[in-house]
Amino acid sequence: MNDTRTSDTAEIKAKIMSRSRSQLLSSYAPGKLFSFEDGQGSCKILSVNSTPFPGNDILYIQMAYLIEDTASGWYSVGMRCSDNIAPRQVLDSSLLTEHGTVNRLKKLDTLFHVMNPDQMGYEVFPLTYTCGHCDYFLRFNKEERAASFFNSNDACPHCGGKPQWHQVDVVNVHPSGRVEPLSPARWNVDEHGEVSQWSSGCTSCGSTEYTLDHRSSKLSEWQFICANPNCIQPRDIINNDRETLEILDNPLERIRLARFRASPANASSTHYTILDQFVILGGLGLTDSERLEELKEIISRDDHAALEKFIAHRYGYVGDEMDPEDIIKRLDKKNLKSVAQELKLAYEGLKDAQNEKASSSILSIIKSHFEEAKRKAINACNELKDEVFQAPPEIRDKLIPAVRQEFSSRYDPFLLAVEHDSLLKDIIQSGTHGGSRVFVPFNSLDDLLAPNDPEERAAIEDRVNQAMRALGLEEVGLLRKFPLCRFSYGFTRRESKPYVEEQNVVMPVRLNLFPVLLGGDKTGHKKSHNKHPIYAINQDNEALYFRLSEDAVYRWLQAFDEPLSDLFQWTPGDEVAFGGRLLERALPWGRYVDKLNPEDTHKVYPMVYTLLHSFAHLVINTIAQESGLDQASLGEYLFPADLAFVVYRNGATMDLGNISSLWRSRRDALLSDMLSPRATQCGSGSLCDSRGGACPDCIMIPEVSCLAGNNLLTRSVLRSGPNSYEATRELCPVLPGFFDVNESA
Repeated sequence: MNDTRTSDTAEIKAKIMSRSRSQLLSSYAPGKLFSFEDGQGSCKILSVNSTPFPGNDILYIQMAYLIEDTASGWYSVGMRCSDNIAPRQVLDSSLLTEHGTVNRLKKLDTLFHVMNPDQMGYEVFPLTYTCGHCDYFLRFNKEERAASFFNSNDACPHCGGKPQWHQVDVVNVHPSGRVEPLSPARWNVDEHGEVSQWSSGCTSCGSTEYTLDHRSSKLSEWQFICANPNCIQPRDIINNDRETLEILDNPLERIRLARFRASPANASSTHYTILDQFVILGGLGLTDSERLEELKEIISRDDHAALEKFIAHRYGYVGDEMDPEDIIKRLDKKNLKSVAQELKLAYEGLKDAQNEKASSSILSIIKSHFEEAKRKAINACNELKDEVFQAPPEIRDKLIPAVRQEFSSRYDPFLLAVEHDSLLKDIIQSGTHGGSRVFVPFNSLDDLLAPNDPEERAAIEDRVNQAMRALGLEEVGLLRKFPLCRFSYGFTRRESKPYVEEQNVVMPVRLNLFPVLLGGDKTGHKKSHNKHPIYAINQDNEALYFRLSEDAVYRWLQAFDEPLSDLFQWTPGDEVAFGGRLLERALPWGRYVDKLNPEDTHKVYPMVYTLLHSFAHLVINTIAQESGLDQASLGEYLFPADLAFVVYRNGATMDLGNISSLWRSRRDALLSDMLSPRATQCGSGSLCDSRGGACPDCIMIPEVSCLAGNNLLTRSVLRSGPNSYEATRELCPVLPGFFDVNESA
C-alpha cells in the first residue's frame, strides 16, 4: 500500500475505515493501534482529510482556549516531574514557541483544521512477522514489500518450511509518543556523545538474521537470537527513542529516559486520546450577530473589562448610588426618551408621596415602582450599566490575565458562569424545541411528561416538591437539548497524565497533536494543508438539570464542626448574590487538581465544588441503575457559582429519548433512590470510608465520564462521614452530610 500522506502533485490515499462518529472521535483517533474484529491483524489509524466542521467564531475561540489551557497545564506539571526536562519532552513542538514556552493560540486556524470525524485511514502495523516453524524474524519498512513477499509464497529463508507467517503484534512504546516495531537495531550514544544507530548485526558473528524467542508470557523475557546455528547470541528486544536521545544533553539522562517499553500493540497504554468538551455559547442555532459579538467580548482573554461587568451585573455588585435626575438627563442625551420619561414620572410620584407623608404601605408600593423604573432605565443604557455595576477587588484581582490563567478552562468559575448564563438565556428560556418546552421542571410537567389524569399529575408534582425539599434542590427538570461540543486533537502514550513512573524513574509524557494533513479536504479546499486535524462533534442531547438551594447549601456550610476558614455572612435577599460570594473565594487548582494546597480543602469554594461533583456522580449512578444505561454513556457539567450541574447522555448518535423515558417509567425512583441510605454507602465498607469515601465501588465513575478525573469527590459531603482530605482530617475529622443537614432543618 502507498504512503498515507498526500501532496498537491500526487494524491496518495490510505485505506479508509468507517465507524460511528463518536468512535472515530476517541476510540479510533489517529495514532491508535487496533485489531479488526475478524482477526486480520494489528493496524494503526492515520489522519485523513474529511468534511469541514460547521462551527462559528465563538466556538473556535472556546476550542482554542481549551487547547491552550490543556497545553499550559500539561507543561506546568510535566516540566516539574523530574530534573533537566526539556520542553520538547512535554509538548508537541507545534505548541511551543521558539523559546520553549507554551504558544498562545490567538487564531485556531493558524495551526489547526477542524473536521467532522467521518472517516479515518489505516495501515497494517507493525510490519514484523515470525515463521510458524522456526520463529525466524522478518521486518518490512513498507506494506507493499510485505505483501509482495507473502504473495510470492516462498518458503521460509531460514528453515525452508512451508509459508506460515504470523504478525508480531508487540511494539516498543515511549512516553514521547513514538511507537516502533520490534527490531534488532539500536539507537544509542557513542563515545563522542553522538546519537547513532547500532547495526542490527550480531556482535559475535556479524549475522543480520535473527529468530524471535517469544515463548514466555512475560515480554521482559523475549529476546532476539542470532539465526547463525553456530552462534545463537541473544539480543534484547527493547530499543531507545532516537528523539529523546537527541533532545537531552546529559549522557546519563539520555539512556535512562530514552528506553522504550515493550507492549501488546492494542493495549490501552499505547494510546490515550486527548478529548475535551464545552457548552456551546448561544447554543447550536444562535445566529444573532449582536449576541455572538457580546459573548465573544465577554470571554475574550485580551480584555477582561466586559467579563468584569458581566460578573458585577450577574451577581449584583452595585457601585455608587446614581442620582435619578442625572440618569434621566443622560438617557435623554442617548435619545432613550421613553424609559427616561417613565423614570421621571416614577421619581416625581415618589417625591410627592414622601412630601405628602403617605402611609408606609402606599409608600412601599410607590418606591417599588420607582426602583423597577430605575432598574429598567439603567439596563437600557450600557454606559450607565457599566458605571452602576462594579466587581469588588476580590474578583477583579482574579480576572487579571496573569492570575486567571491559573484557572483551567475546565474549572474556570468565571467562564462557567458565562456558560451557565448562556444556557439559561439562549436555551432554557428560549421557548420550544420540536413543539415542546426546552426545559421542563419536574414540579411543573408538560403534556409529554405528565400522565393524562390531572389528579395523578398533581400528585406527581407534589411528590417531586417533597423530594426536592429533602434533596436540597431549588430546581430539577428535563433539558431536551444540551448544546455540547466534544473534540479530540492529540494523544499520549504510556500514560494519560503528564508523567509516568516506572522502576523509580519518573519520565515526562509528551502531549502530541495529531499528525499534520497534506493536500486538500474532501471538498477540494486546501485549507487543511500542513495543519493538525481537530475532529469535533456537536451534540444536542437530552439532559437532567439540577440547581441546589442557596439556603440549603449555606446551612450545610455553617454545619462544619470546625468552621470553614473563609466562611462568609449571607442571608437570602442580600444585594450580592450567593454566587458572587463564592466567586470571591474561588481558588485555581489547575487542570489536574495539582495546584490546590491541601490546607485549602477546608475552604468554602473547594467544599462547594466537592458537594456539586459528588451530587452529580450520585445522579449518574442512579440513572445507570434505573435505566440500564452504562455510566460511560453519561457525562457531567458543573456550574459551581450557580450551584448547578447537568447530567447528559454522552453520545453522537441519534438521541432516543432515554432520559425522558426514564422519567416516565421510573419517576418516583429517580429522586427517591438518591435519598436512600444505600445510595451513599459502599460495598467496601470501612475500608473506603477510611480512604476518603470515594472508590469505584461507590461514587467514582469511569474517567471518560468524569469532568475532574474523580478528584474533589466523596460520599461524606452527602451523608456525614470521615473527612476525605487528609491534610485537614485532624482539624475536622467528620464532614457534615448535605442531606443530613437538610433533613434536620
